Amino acid sequence: MFSRDDSRQRSIAQLRRAGAALVLLASACGGIGPDATAELGRTSQDVTPDPAGWRAWTPEPTNSGGWTGGPAVCQALTPSGDGTAIVGRSTNNRYRISMRQFFVEATAFADISTFTTFNSKPACTSLDGVHTLDEGLWNYQLAVLGKSASNNQFLIKTMKLDTEPAFFGDPPTLPTTVVNWTSINSNAYASAPAAAVSQAALLVVGRRSDNRLYLHRNHLAILLPQTPFDNSSWDPVLQLPALPSGWTAAGDPAIADTQPLIGVVTIVTRATRPGFPTRLYYSLFESAASTFQAWAQVPITPSTVSVGSDPALEVDRGLGLATLYFRSGTNCATSACRVFQSSGIANLWGEFTQIFDNIAGHSDTFTEAPGAIGDLGLEPHHMVIARDSSGQFIHNGTNVDIP
Repeated sequence: MFSRDDSRQRSIAQLRRAGAALVLLASACGGIGPDATAELGRTSQDVTPDPAGWRAWTPEPTNSGGWTGGPAVCQALTPSGDGTAIVGRSTNNRYRISMRQFFVEATAFADISTFTTFNSKPACTSLDGVHTLDEGLWNYQLAVLGKSASNNQFLIKTMKLDTEPAFFGDPPTLPTTVVNWTSINSNAYASAPAAAVSQAALLVVGRRSDNRLYLHRNHLAILLPQTPFDNSSWDPVLQLPALPSGWTAAGDPAIADTQPLIGVVTIVTRATRPGFPTRLYYSLFESAASTFQAWAQVPITPSTVSVGSDPALEVDRGLGLATLYFRSGTNCATSACRVFQSSGIANLWGEFTQIFDNIAGHSDTFTEAPGAIGDLGLEPHHMVIARDSSGQFIHNGTNVDIP
């Protein structure tokens, strides 16, 4: 998602070198520490995002009555091809899912929580992570998580994708339940969950009423692809460091396996402080050592771009870069609120630019935080989904910089 010119090539090479430096520092020092961030911070960069790489915003299947809150999207790779699962919370507080595959119209949304209700947006992740294992060990399962409307605990449901090869053009089949809705533990949360898989473990992060973030880790049985998830396999919960003095975590966090080869995960949260513009902070979690880096501010340029929503985060393994999204603007009823994005790693980010301005047939504004997915194998390579002013989901995609 960068402009195709000489400066772009230099910038990507520079960011890749920064990623390599991060790997080497992790190997040499036994972990990701302040030295790694300091080294990255000394590398200058000139990344120019390319809004023209994005296509037109396109409606998802209509959901009667619209949606409450923003969407979740995750990869759904099957023997029939690459695809995505889109999950939203309907106005009756139940989760609904739609499946999409390469060059095939998305399925109508269908309930996946007939009796269970939620008071947060959903989270969704492939239990195969970013598919670094041999294909024979893929489990073809998804995990959907949300905050229970009855007790604010995080609930999880796992589902199996249809692994029967389909003819080209056939619509995808809805996944079937493997583990039905169950609480991951007895803790109550104030935010929606965010989820990712790294180093064969399911990671779930959320914010409690003390405005501190906590990480849950479940070790997946990668040699048992029929039953990779066991709800009794959660580690003791880990508390993330406190934010810098005066800053308070707010909203729903985001998480992505941004350095899968060495098990380094990035967690991003929105943060507020009276009298200051809203910021985004990130922390790196090193899976092997179970340690967190101190929170650092995401540099957002130009200064005219304001953070108006929670973040969404995805990764491109081929480039070794993450892409961060958020909605800019605070009063979407009186002025248009746009989705902005930038790609980078750690504290190296390009300018945040608006994703394609014209939405044919839709009000050009968004009311909730976006959801995003990257590293899709076919069409598109990156996808962002957001709720517009009509209450429906629309998406945009790009194939720019497929490695």
